[in-house]
Amino acid sequence: MISATIARLIQSPPFPDRLRQSRQVVDSLVGAAKAHAARGNDDDALALVSVAVTVSRRRHTGRFTNAEVEDLLLRLSGRLPASTPLAGAAPLGDEPARDSVLHVMTRCYAAGGHTRLVERWITGRAQVVSSLVLTSPESAEPPATLIEAVQRSGGQVHLLSGTAMGRAGALRALALSSDTVVFAIHENDLVPSLALSAVSDRPPIVIINHADHVFWVGATIADVLVNLRPASADLAVRRRGIPRDRCAVVPLPVSTFDRTMTRDDAKRALGVGVEKKLLVTVGWRYKFTPFAGHDLIAALVPVLADPDVHLIAIGPNEADEPWASAHAHYGSRVRAVGRQADTHTFLEAADVYLDSFPIPSLTATLEAGMFGLPVVGLSLDAPSWPATLTNDDPTLTGHVFADVTEFRERIKHLLSDPVARSSVARSLKLAIDASHGSGEWNAWIDQLRDTVKHSVGPREHPKQRGADRTGPEDVILATHLADSEDRLVRHELRFSPSLVDGGSEYLDIINAGLKRLDSLLLGSAAPRSPEYAAALRISRSMSPWRLQARAMRTALAGTVR
Repeated sequence: MISATIARLIQSPPFPDRLRQSRQVVDSLVGAAKAHAARGNDDDALALVSVAVTVSRRRHTGRFTNAEVEDLLLRLSGRLPASTPLAGAAPLGDEPARDSVLHVMTRCYAAGGHTRLVERWITGRAQVVSSLVLTSPESAEPPATLIEAVQRSGGQVHLLSGTAMGRAGALRALALSSDTVVFAIHENDLVPSLALSAVSDRPPIVIINHADHVFWVGATIADVLVNLRPASADLAVRRRGIPRDRCAVVPLPVSTFDRTMTRDDAKRALGVGVEKKLLVTVGWRYKFTPFAGHDLIAALVPVLADPDVHLIAIGPNEADEPWASAHAHYGSRVRAVGRQADTHTFLEAADVYLDSFPIPSLTATLEAGMFGLPVVGLSLDAPSWPATLTNDDPTLTGHVFADVTEFRERIKHLLSDPVARSSVARSLKLAIDASHGSGEWNAWIDQLRDTVKHSVGPREHPKQRGADRTGPEDVILATHLADSEDRLVRHELRFSPSLVDGGSEYLDIINAGLKRLDSLLLGSAAPRSPEYAAALRISRSMSPWRLQARAMRTALAGTVR
């Protein structure tokens, strides 16, 4: 039983050691950031706290919010000038007569659930002037369809540049020119909190909880937290301390597209014989990482025994397990193709869509169903598996199985019976459209607008209730977020370009240390090992005086390690 396995992991020494070690690294980084802030070194403080929150997101600490980080951002927000020029952004111009909404994103991607969500929000409210601001100076230009949606509404797209403090000042000015601000930001984006934490007379702030199962920054500035499923709201109340009356639950807006080629042509494009039966699954790499002896390939062994069955996974790479072993065993019939900017051809080629496992991918699964594919999912021991890590959407009832034998039999039945595939796909699409289609979504957003108008009031830092209480979600997240895909990368740490371009070596030293720290933490070094001790020493080496000393030494040596 999964529940018994989780119980053993919670009680065994490695698991609490792993959480405690990750938390010590984060606490050390936050302590160093606070020391820099106390000395007025705001850029250095932001660089360090950005590392801390990125580690918190990438390596689960047992916390879903961090009051010390929120307090530090509040303090730094209060240091922003009362009036800051819009560095890197064009002004909105005269205030429009219609309601205006400022959508804030960190980065835009050609493919990505929250990018599509923002686009659906804008296109569904034609009576509102909607503008978009991207807080990361390294963001790619938004997809053409999103830019067109903003322009049709009468709004503008703003790409911020400069230091974190400069971008925060620009965002503050843009926000104060709007009636409502909607955040669909990356979990470690400090700029929105930095911009608005210390502002009392401001428009209502809505945060879209699109990364509901991991740590993120900004809980203290949310007037309304938009959750895309009930389990998200429950976790926000239990583990983030956000009041229940500030949590709204709305349907997930599901995008669809028209078929551009026949199934046979799509199979040919992917190198799959038209007579073969194709299973397709989509999800982030960590969602397929085996847990407690369970993985998708193992569950599919009887299905893959049929030599005519092929499986393509979008998200994991061919070197990842269990995909590498599966490819070695089944050859080209099982392929992991990594991230794909466009999944359309894969869905057009599929006979049956499989949800990712052991952690599901709700958006991808609903979109596959909306496209017209039969969907099959597996969720073992649902009562003890955390609801946040399951597909709890009612439209998937009857399509997700708790019993692996039933899961296999449903797949075999659908693969062997085209009439059944068509019937199941048609009924599922109708159900998804009724719950998540444009009409239902627009009605919820109109209702949310009235909720937001009456939600601004005194805000207190959420109490970290349950932050130190380990449970099933912590065990699973601590296991699955240790993923090489989620390594810390430089663009996530560039909150202060002056640290790179202005001659200071601080950020280079931090990145060098984090490169070593990353290889130790995300390489699954054994708890209580010398490697863990080394990781702690690395984090402590980022204290202010040590950074200054190392910067001076490396400058004299003419090199930065």
